[in-house]
Amino acid sequence: MRNSGPAKGLVQQGVVAVALTPSGDIIVGGGDGTLSIMKHDQEGQDARFLNKMPLLASTKLGSRISTLTVDHAHSSGRALSMVCGTHMCDKFRVTYDLQVSCRVCLIF
Repeated sequence: MRNSGPAKGLVQQGVVAVALTPSGDIIVGGGDGTLSIMKHDQEGQDARFLNKMPLLASTKLGSRISTLTVDHAHSSGRALSMVCGTHMCDKFRVTYDLQVSCRVCLIF
């Protein structure tokens, strides 16, 4: 497990939330508030690929991520919407566009 995850460094303060996108990519929420989307091997379960899971996008929220879910109602073919909760009771809607842009909005 030590060698799994993004190629450039480990998730700080551990992985606390994980979700799958409809395309099969992996969304990881870290203990330091980092939200990362990593590419998953679609063709097969090659163990060597797990050591090199490419990081597609990453953003930092205010505090530790406690919950994470894909919001299918606000997702489209080009954009993926997620709802994240933090341990400070904040809720964020994060939208990831396939053109590698990421928008974060606080939900009240």
